Amino acid sequence: IEEGNIIGFISGIKSSEDINLVYLWQIGVSKDHRGKNYASVLIDHFVNSAKSLECNRIQVSISPLNEVSYNAFLKYSKEKNYLFLKTGEIKYHDQLTDKNEFEILYELQI
Repeated sequence: IEEGNIIGFISGIKSSEDINLVYLWQIGVSKDHRGKNYASVLIDHFVNSAKSLECNRIQVSISPLNEVSYNAFLKYSKEKNYLFLKTGEIKYHDQLTDKNEFEILYELQI
């Protein structure tokens, strides 16, 4: 929050099947505030929350077209010396757009 305005958010959920895993569901920073390291701040808060839950892995899926998001996670992983690995692919049908979608699954090892 900056000057009373929400400028970013991050959300996720702990896996019900793997006690060491948290899924990072969404992250966003308003266009006016991008490039100011806010994504790294949000990811860092998420990582600290995951650690407090005794989790050491975070999974995130990113569209191959979303280079900004991929680069934010890659930059963060390098700054913190965490592994950021491609672990798979996800194909799904988006019922809102009626389109088949594809994302790459990554894991941040913390």
